[in-house]
Amino acid sequence: MRSLLKPLPFFFLFLLTSILTGSCKKYPDGPSISVIPKNWRLQGDWKTSKVLQNGKDITSAALANVSAEHKKIDRKGGFSYSLLTTNGSYISYAGTWSFSSDKTVVYFSYALYSGATTDQYLILRLEEHDLWLQNVNVQGDVMEYHYSPN
Repeated sequence: MRSLLKPLPFFFLFLLTSILTGSCKKYPDGPSISVIPKNWRLQGDWKTSKVLQNGKDITSAALANVSAEHKKIDRKGGFSYSLLTTNGSYISYAGTWSFSSDKTVVYFSYALYSGATTDQYLILRLEEHDLWLQNVNVQGDVMEYHYSPN
C-alpha cells in the first residue's frame, strides 16, 4: 500500500502542470493564468481609459467631449452603456453579450434607432481591472479600446 502512494504527489504535480500549460495565454496581452472565470472578469462598471486607432493613441480626441461614461457588464450576459457629453447630450442603451465558442471574441447585441446591432470585439486582455478590446470599424480602421474600472 505504501509503495502505491509514493507516485501520487508526482502524478498530481504532472496533472497540474499539464492543465496550466494547456490553458496559458488565451489572450495576446494577458493574463497568462487566471483561476477567475472569464465572465466574472468581464463583469463590472467600465470606462474607456485609452483608445488606439491603427496603433496611434487618439485618447484625447476620442474622450474630449465625454463627461461621464459607464459600460456595465454583468456576468450573466447583460450589459448597459451610458455616455454623458460635456454639452449635456446623453446616450444610453442596453442589451446582451456572449463569448465566441473559444472565448476569444465577445459580442455585444443591442437595439438603437436604426434597429438591432451586434458589435464584435477581439479580446486582447481580460483581467479584473483591465479590459482591452479590438475591432475594425466601418472605415476599416483597427480600433483598440482599453477599459478600467469606473
